[in-house]
Amino acid sequence: MSSASSPSRLNEVISSTPLTTKVFLSLCVVTYIYQLLFDPNLSTYTNCPRNILYLKEYYRIITSSFFHGGLMHLGMNMMAFYSIAGRSLEGPTTTTSTTLTLSRRGDRKYMGSLYLFLSIMWGILLTSFVYISIALILSFCFSYDDFMYQHSVGFSGVLFQLSVLEANKSHEESNRTRSIYGMIKVKSKYYPWALLIILQIIMPNISFLGHLSGIVVGTAQIHGVLDLFCIPSENYLRSFEEEVEEGEGGGSFMNMNNINNIISGYVKIPSHETFIRYSSLLEGQQNNNNNNNNWRNGLICSTFFGVLQLIRNILETLKFAVFGRQENNTNNNTIHNRSYDDENDDDIMQDVELQAVIQRSLL
Repeated sequence: MSSASSPSRLNEVISSTPLTTKVFLSLCVVTYIYQLLFDPNLSTYTNCPRNILYLKEYYRIITSSFFHGGLMHLGMNMMAFYSIAGRSLEGPTTTTSTTLTLSRRGDRKYMGSLYLFLSIMWGILLTSFVYISIALILSFCFSYDDFMYQHSVGFSGVLFQLSVLEANKSHEESNRTRSIYGMIKVKSKYYPWALLIILQIIMPNISFLGHLSGIVVGTAQIHGVLDLFCIPSENYLRSFEEEVEEGEGGGSFMNMNNINNIISGYVKIPSHETFIRYSSLLEGQQNNNNNNNNWRNGLICSTFFGVLQLIRNILETLKFAVFGRQENNTNNNTIHNRSYDDENDDDIMQDVELQAVIQRSLL
């Protein structure tokens, strides 16, 4: 009975996995199979700023995201990717499964397959670009060359980018409280930053700069920078999908029904906004396409407030990680935020335990 149900269970998981999630999961798994079969020198495919800049090994920008350091590294990244992208960001599939269908999320926000695909592709490129840029700045300005020679590998940079998007899908989601390994509770919008610090304390050998680069790219995306320079607008992508669905401009083959018959799990971009934009820059651009001054001013303001938000996130994360949760003397009127005066003893004990863990790690 169990052997007969296992294939159907596997088919159910595959059929309920959205297309873009399935594509990148497959690419990472196939790459690891290649590693097992041919045992290539892993350092040849890592992200190493010195080799990329001075030896012109530009392929590392792409390969560093798909190669992994071992089975556990791959497994942890892919489980996190499936949870963030497949079950949260990409959206509901058309499967009728009662146990694994993603449509049970109801009206929760999602991105669709095409928008997520573009986000990940640009994320792979931009996380490497940010990584190299920071390493280069530290080397030239502060004579700190460690990051220039450091090798990093894995999909986790993109995961941190996606975690920022997932934490900011809605205002309700961004204000929700999350727990990190049962040690600390933070608001969802601070979750990627807190996770960055906690992981570095627990596993100091992981790539801090790689994870930070992913957060920087995700933060830029929720402030509209990627939509402005890299990714077409959601309205444009929706109209493109409508043309494909109607079979316009691509012959009879370019029809959504034909595509779904070949590749299952495609999720159309929803009619709602895919995640919070903390800037009015995009609205300004759409409403003032012929007004370059407004566009330029909007870009400056968006960049300025984006940097302020970035600094604030770092400071809030450090405060939570080092000093624990502080007493809040003001009443919070939102439905998702509790007053710290009402926290139970278990939350207080978690903060005490977190401080003890951090103190031991710093010794």
